[in-house]
Amino acid sequence: MLTSMDRYIARIVLQSQGVVLLSLVVLMTLFSFIDELQDVAIGYEARHALAYIALTTPRRAYEVMPYVAFVGTLIGLGILANSSELTVLRSAGVSLQRLFLSVAVPASVLLVLNLAMGETIAPDFEARATALKLDAQQHAAERPRNSSNWFREGNLYTNVDGFGGEGVLLGVRQFELTDDGRLERTVRAARAVFEGDHWLLEDVEATYFMGDATEARKLETLRWESLVEPEFLSAKSLIDPQKLGVRDLAQTIDYLEREALETTRYEVALWGRLLQPVAILGLVWLATGFVVGPLREVSMGVRLSMGLAVGLGFKYLQDLFAPMATVFGVSSFIAVIVPILICWAAGFVLVRRAA
Repeated sequence: MLTSMDRYIARIVLQSQGVVLLSLVVLMTLFSFIDELQDVAIGYEARHALAYIALTTPRRAYEVMPYVAFVGTLIGLGILANSSELTVLRSAGVSLQRLFLSVAVPASVLLVLNLAMGETIAPDFEARATALKLDAQQHAAERPRNSSNWFREGNLYTNVDGFGGEGVLLGVRQFELTDDGRLERTVRAARAVFEGDHWLLEDVEATYFMGDATEARKLETLRWESLVEPEFLSAKSLIDPQKLGVRDLAQTIDYLEREALETTRYEVALWGRLLQPVAILGLVWLATGFVVGPLREVSMGVRLSMGLAVGLGFKYLQDLFAPMATVFGVSSFIAVIVPILICWAAGFVLVRRAA
């Protein structure tokens, strides 16, 4: 049960985290919009760029949440330290572990909101933003969207020019090989529509290779049996793994494993999402150690500078260890968990010195 102290600390810290979140999201959105304006051309106008940035804002908020928790906790506890309230609490016998539990309350609120947004709104809006941008660029060039994505399923290799919405593929080309690697059939279709349990190719030109002879056929439709989820054959396939939700990542990993393809990037992204709550709590624990330790009697500007420096350091650690999973064959879980463990260990050292 929350005490008056818990509610008071939670209110101060949560307000600070809210200000930090708003500030970071506004800054990142502004810089992203300026960068997106470089892609503006005939067809893809400034209004499209603005809509694209608006749709991708939930993803940006999700990405900065660990740093929001850290910097917000630094500022919130710093306010209590500057007003000597933190000293009074420590003199009254409140342990540092008990103080961390009080700070963990607003962090838990952020965790729940972030998990909900990161697994529902953010991935869906990211896919819509990608589809919107592709659609505008298609009309600019007056041709099918040139996304040119390749998909493999057994001996069938499929190339798709673009995506026409939910369950619609544009400009489909297929190359089917025999078990010994010889070309058996090629198919060109204007589009493909998902029919519930299969794809239906439309306006088809098929060529069959039979020894030294070939046979060309023109068909109105052709059934395409596929075990690949229709969501995987969509604009989501163009999205960076770090921007996908757990469900999409799991589906993609399952497909890649089934086709004996490389899964490391998606596994790293999956573990990053699953372990983000541990990372957020670790950063909150580290912030607590800083405020009760070396940053107890400094100005708010120094705390903010330290918060930005440590936040960048944590991100650089993540960026350093993630490629190790691919380059050195390190487990994806290890590559993701090591920076988080370093964060927790640093917090324990700071708290132990301040105790």
